[in-house]
Amino acid sequence: MGLAGTACGEADEDTGGVDLPPESAPIAGCEQYDYAGCDVLEASCRENVMGLVSCLRGSDPGELPPVRVITAEEYRTELETDVVDAEPVDDRYARVLEWLDLAAPGGLDAEELVDAQVEDVAAYYSPESQEIVVIAPDASPVPPDYESEMAILAHETVHALQDQELDLAAAEEALPGLYDPWLAFRSTIEGEAVLYETMIRAATWSLDLDDLDLDRRFGELCERTLSEVSAAPTPIIETFYWFPYTYGARYVNAAYADGGSTAVHALTEAPPPSTLAMLAASGADVAESEPLPGPPPGAAGADADVEESLGSWLLMVALIRGEQSDDAQDLAHAWRADRLWIYGTEGAPEAVWQIRLATEADAQRLSWVADLLCAAPEVAVRRSDRDVLFFMGTSALDAEAWADAVVP
Repeated sequence: MGLAGTACGEADEDTGGVDLPPESAPIAGCEQYDYAGCDVLEASCRENVMGLVSCLRGSDPGELPPVRVITAEEYRTELETDVVDAEPVDDRYARVLEWLDLAAPGGLDAEELVDAQVEDVAAYYSPESQEIVVIAPDASPVPPDYESEMAILAHETVHALQDQELDLAAAEEALPGLYDPWLAFRSTIEGEAVLYETMIRAATWSLDLDDLDLDRRFGELCERTLSEVSAAPTPIIETFYWFPYTYGARYVNAAYADGGSTAVHALTEAPPPSTLAMLAASGADVAESEPLPGPPPGAAGADADVEESLGSWLLMVALIRGEQSDDAQDLAHAWRADRLWIYGTEGAPEAVWQIRLATEADAQRLSWVADLLCAAPEVAVRRSDRDVLFFMGTSALDAEAWADAVVP
C-alpha cells in the first residue's frame, strides 16, 4: 500500500471545491468531496473520506478514528493472543457440526480460524480501541493503489460511525448468544459498509449510480456466495467471510432503494432477528421467526447444556451439501425457527436439531430428505406437525428409543 502518498486534491469551485480527476463521477448531493484515491495515512485523506461517508449516510461527520498499519504476521500474533484469552469451542459442538457436514474435522480449531482470518482480512475497525487497522500486503503495488485504499478506508469509516452511534460492542453483547441472530446482525452492519464502499468505488471509476443495477450485482454475488460456502470444508466459518458482505449488502441496498439512508439507519438500529430476511428476494415480504419450546430431555434425562440456532442460511447450505439442491431454497425460505441442543460428554455427545417450517407440507418435504443431512453414527428423524427433529449421537446411543420418548 502507499505510505508516502499525496494530498487529495486542490480546491476548484467549479467542481464543488476540489479538483476531480477525469475518471471520477461525483455522487449527487456529495459533489464537494474528492473522489480521487488517496493515502489513508494522510490526515487530509481520512478527513475527506469521513466527510464523504457521512454525506452518503445523511449524518454529521463523526470523530476521526486513527489508522494503524500492521503486517500480516503482526495481525497473526494479535489474533493468536486473542485466541488464548477466548473461551475454546466446545468439542461436542464441533463434533455435532461435523455430523451435519457444516464443519470439517479440526475446522473449528483455533489455528484454522487464525489462518482463515489472516488470509481473508485486509482491514478492520476495532470497537475496543476505536481505531482502523490496515493489514499491509506482503508486496505493495507499484504505483500504490490509492483508489482501493480509499474504498477500504470508507468501509471501515462506516463501522467507526456505526460504533459512535450504536456502540457496536454493546449491541452485539445484547444479542441472544446464538449463531443465526449474530449473523443477521453482522450482515446488517457489514451490508451498510459494503453498500457505501461500492458507491464510492463506482464514483471513482466514473460509473453513474443511476446506471448501475446494484440489486442485480449483489444478487450475482449472493449466488457465488452460496456456491463457495456450500463447497467449503467448514461452511459455518466460511460463511463469515462471504455472507455478511453479499447477502447483507443486497438486503441493505433494498432498503436504500426504498427509503435512502434513513431506511438504512432504521435497519442498523433494529437488525432482523434471523438470516431469513437476507435470503428473501429484494422487496419480498419476510415472515417473522417463531419461538420454540424449551429443549426436550436428553436420552438419559439430562438437561441440554449447549443451545444454538443455525438458521435458514445454514439449513440451505446443509441441504445443498446433502445433494438436495432442488429443495434447498424453498425449504430455507420456509424456515421459521430452529434450535440445536447438545447433551452428553465430550466422548459421547448427543444432540437434537429441531427445525420449524412454515407448513406441515414443508415439514414433510424436509423429513423425506432428512436422513441425507446427518452422518452421526446414530440418527433418528421425527416429524411433529410443522417441526422436524433430528436425534443424533454416537454408536452408544439408541436414537430411535430417544426419539420415540420425545415424539410418541
